[in-house]
Parts: sequence; structure tokens; C-alpha cells
Amino acid sequence: MLKKAAVNILFTLLILFQAALLYAADQKVMVTPFESKTEDEALAKKATIISAREVMQSKGFIYVSPTAYVRAVVGDEKIVKNNSVDLEKEYSVKSLDEIEKMAKSNQTLDNFTRALQAADVAISGKAERSGKLVKIEPQIVSMKTQRTYSAVVECEEGRLNDELQKAVRTLLEKISKIEKIYADKLTDPERSKVIYVVKTMDKKEITMEFDYTSDRPNPQLQNANILPSEGLNKNGVTTLNVMSGEGKIVEINFNYKLGKLESVNVDTPTPDPSKNTKQSETLTLKSKAGYLLEFEFVWENGFMTTAKLNPKINPFGDAES
Repeated sequence: MLKKAAVNILFTLLILFQAALLYAADQKVMVTPFESKTEDEALAKKATIISAREVMQSKGFIYVSPTAYVRAVVGDEKIVKNNSVDLEKEYSVKSLDEIEKMAKSNQTLDNFTRALQAADVAISGKAERSGKLVKIEPQIVSMKTQRTYSAVVECEEGRLNDELQKAVRTLLEKISKIEKIYADKLTDPERSKVIYVVKTMDKKEITMEFDYTSDRPNPQLQNANILPSEGLNKNGVTTLNVMSGEGKIVEINFNYKLGKLESVNVDTPTPDPSKNTKQSETLTLKSKAGYLLEFEFVWENGFMTTAKLNPKINPFGDAES
């Protein structure tokens, strides 16, 4: 019987470290043993191997075997691309027993940081027989965003290889589209929070945090915060200046009182101080990773009434345009 305890340990390690820097690269995919809903372990193993083989053949993905994953987590060896792995041996009862023992004997906090680099995506599934047909339910989950996609394949067993490969290929295409996050860092996948880091004119760093809805693609922005740099005076006002792409200075004032941050205010010169009519201007800031943020300012009667901050590109959008 395929071991389920090892699978649970693997997923626990992955989920504990969802937040990570997201840059374009081949995604590391681990295929965990499929479960049998009808005690047909041979069918479950067959479905697992078909799925793993499709990952190996798919461009933009690196197959990570359960053995390689656990070894990477416990520090035994680094993850490497290995398309010559013996899948029959990898998903055998003996191999899965060894994986389970290795994972159980090395559950330490020191290993959790390595779990972050070991896999980006996990594929699992269920298998059963239904009369003359077989029914396979593959599922793919992004460990960075926790977005999950699933499919159902129901066919004669002779057609299983082709039909399941197509289904897994489609799931890989779906997960690849959501993996690109247009932000410096995804800090909270569950709440769709991202940050951008902006350099000040005196080489300090200011963090811009944005909280989005869970809709996909192109969710709505719910909240934006400007977080202070480290080492600021906790008893007074500190002003940090950022140079915009338009060559104008944006002042960001952090107001502390009794050691607590009371408010953050933003200011920049009025486009035309001689006018008392309504004026507006958009200034752009560039993050460390090269993303643009837009400050939309509005003045009325010489006073600033609005200072709205948005990423130029929706970080969870479906295209960089």
C-alpha cells in the first residue's frame, strides 16, 4: 500500500513556507503518490508515474522526486534536474518506506528553511475503478499562492496514459500562468499581500505593502501601507525623500509618538503654486526589482487633498501590460 504518512509530512513542510521571492524560473514540481479509493494500489501507482512522466516532459518545469525532496530538506543533497530517475523504483513500497523514515527522523526547525527551495508546486491525486472504466482525479497546488486546480479523467484503462497526460499538461499550464507575481515579494499568499521595496535618496529602504482581494486575475486593491525603514527615530518625525522617475522629490514623513508610529504622510511640490484651481499629477517610483509604482496626487485651492498609491501593473494580473 502506498504510504500516506510521508506525503503528509512533505506537504506540511511545503505549506509552512509559502512566502518566497518570485522570479521567473523553471518551477520545481513534486508528484506525491496518488491515493486509491478502491484499494487498487497498482492503478494509483500507474497514475502517479504517468503524471510524473508528463512533468518531466513539460517545458518550464523540473521534476522533483519525493526522495530528492526529502533529501534536500534534510540537507543530504541539493535538488537537481533528473530526468533519468527510475519512476517504478521511486514509487515502490520500499522506496516510500525509506522516504517516510527519513522524513520522520529529521523533523527539525533547521530543515524548514530548505523546504522553501525544494519545490514550488505539488501534484497529487486519487484513483478508482468504476465498472469497465478508471477514474483519476489529479490535483495541482502552488505552494507560493496556495491556488489549486483539479481535473477528472474517466476512460478505459487502455486510454489512461494519453488522457491523464493531457489533463496534467493542462493543469501545469494553469499553474504556470498564476505563478508570475509582478511584485518584489509575495508576503501572504492567503491574503494576497505583496510588497515593493523603494530606495530613498540617502540609500535607506521603504517598503510599500499592498493587500488585494482573492479574485483572479486582476483582483481589486483593498489597502495600501507605507512601512518605515529600520532605525528611525521613535520619538518625532523623520522625513525620507524618494526621487520619482519624473525628477521630482516625494517626501514621506513618519510620525512617531511615544515609540509608536502615529501616521505616515506624503508630500510633493504643487505643479503650479500660482494656481488655486484643482490640479493633479502622477509620479512614478521604481522598486528594487524594477516594478513601477504610481503616486496620484490631487490639489485643490493650493492644498493636497489626495495622495493615492498603486502599482502600475496589477501584481496578480494575467499579463504584464
